[in-house]
Amino acid sequence: MSIIENNERVGWVFKDFNSSEGTLAHVDLESDVQMGRYGINLDLFASIADTELDPTQPADVYVIDEIGLISAMHPPFGVSLEACLDSKTPVLAIAREKSTEMLASIGTRPDTKVLRVEAMKLESMPDQIDEWLTERA
Repeated sequence: MSIIENNERVGWVFKDFNSSEGTLAHVDLESDVQMGRYGINLDLFASIADTELDPTQPADVYVIDEIGLISAMHPPFGVSLEACLDSKTPVLAIAREKSTEMLASIGTRPDTKVLRVEAMKLESMPDQIDEWLTERA
């Protein structure tokens, strides 16, 4: 979720479904890890991502909002993501169009369906996701 101050995005909050959250990136965050003008709290990302993407824990579906540059900064994320993709549990993820090596490999998997948001009406996306989940069941 974006952090907006004076009508300007100054960072992002990162949270999970269990109410853990914190500032993931912020213009005022001092960090060795930077993404443009934003300091990145990679420890927060690691703690939430490593807990939430655990294929050994039961789940109905894995939901990941925006796989992108920060995900690529934490190599264990890619390992956990691959394990989740290899499991029988569906993974619903939003990924940036600008691809990293990790994203490129996901798109070539035969068990993956890629929906491009800009190429379709957003209103039809829930039906397409439901159809895909039904096919996997």
